[in-house]
Formats: sequence, structure tokens, C-alpha cells
Amino acid sequence: MYAFVVSLLTLRHSFRCIGNRANRCVAVAENAWELIVQELNAVPIWAVETDGKLYSQQGTVFAYTQLTDSQTILQQLRGTYPDASFSLQPIGLGTLLQQGGLLGDDSVRSISTKLVGSPAERQAARSLMIGPHPNPVGTASVPVFHLGPLAWRTPNDEEQLRWPLFFRFCDVQATWSAIGGGAPMPTVETLTLHALLSMLRSVSRSLPGQPIFCPPLDGLEFMQKEGMRLRELAGMPISNQGMIDVTDTTLEG
Repeated sequence: MYAFVVSLLTLRHSFRCIGNRANRCVAVAENAWELIVQELNAVPIWAVETDGKLYSQQGTVFAYTQLTDSQTILQQLRGTYPDASFSLQPIGLGTLLQQGGLLGDDSVRSISTKLVGSPAERQAARSLMIGPHPNPVGTASVPVFHLGPLAWRTPNDEEQLRWPLFFRFCDVQATWSAIGGGAPMPTVETLTLHALLSMLRSVSRSLPGQPIFCPPLDGLEFMQKEGMRLRELAGMPISNQGMIDVTDTTLEG
């Protein structure tokens, strides 16, 4: 997935926007849900680890969608409990949703988890919305940004519809700067993670294109820089890119 994000930002002439979105859709395969849950693990979510376990409050683990928010919490905990050892723990989004019972399917919750969306990204999403701005919680508190379907030109010169989905507004802007060829950026659209999961779970609905979950770039950079240290703390394997592999994380609160 990281290689795809890199290609997304560098192969600027491989993508083009699709004009008539309503007539260009990709059907959802009946067996696609499990694969989608696995692919969600490309997006790291951040919790605080202490003494080999995830830090919890009254038995609930708080997990943050944005690295900067989790770093703020980490510094607050270190200031409040200077004798304790705290560090950040990346968790694959799919694993977190599944084990936390947040997928909206038949997954059995194995740990009490609260997913915390970024206030900054919620504000960015509100600026794109028309109508009332509710104060949601859980997956409904996590905004997802996109530009609609993009046409991906394969090495065989075939055109495929892809639907890149971003968890930071600035990553949408960075992507278009790389692939837009100087053209004005299309209208950025937003939906909640809750609404997205509902779309992906429904086999009776068509999607704008094959969903591509684009992890926040600051989180990827952090994981690359801190990869070896995180491996020592968590005992997790590292991929060929030197990044933590968050796919098979087991939550333990």
C-alpha cells in the first residue's frame, strides 16, 4: 500500500478525473468485505502503550486517527505520570474496527475501544459540508476525503477505476499537486468512516471505483523513522520498506 501511495504522488500522468461519476461505477463483489477489512490495515491508528499493554481509561482503549493528536495525548500522560513509560503503538484500522466491534457487522467485540477522530480534520470536513454539523462519535466522528473516481492507466494501457480515500485533507491537496498537471483541483468531497463502511458492506450498491485506502503521510514517515524502535517495543515484524506491519496486531488492554 505504501508503494501505491508513492506511485500516486509521483506518477502524475497515470491518473485523470472521471467526469460523469454516476455512470462509472464498480460493483461490490459478494466476497469483498473480508478483503476490504484487511486493506483497511494500511491505515495506522494510534494508541498509547505502557508496560506492554495498551493504555486504557476505565477499561476503554482510546485510539486516535491522527498521529499529531496521539502525540499530544502521549506528552500529557508523560507529564502527568513522569515515572511511567509511555510510547505510541500503531494499530491497523481494520484490526481496531474488528476487535473493537466497530465494523457494524457480526464481529464480536474483544476489547472496549473508542475511536477518536481528529478535531482538525472534522473542521476541514465541516467546511465542505452543507447543512447542520452534528457532533458524532466513533466511526461517525472520522471524516474521509476524496476526489471521486480516478482513471488508473495500467502498464498494459488498460484503464481501471480507482477511488482513493484519504484521512487528511492536506493529503488530498498533496496528491492533486502531484498528479493534477497544473489543472484546478476538483471539488473535494467528504463522508464519514461510518457511512463509508456502510457503503462497502452493502453488496447491493455500486462504488465509484475500487477503493484505495491512503494512509496519512505523516504517519507513514513516522513509522519509517521509528520502525526499529517500535519493533523492539512491540515485537512486531517490519516490512521490506522498513515499516511496522500493523496487519496482525492483537489488541490487549
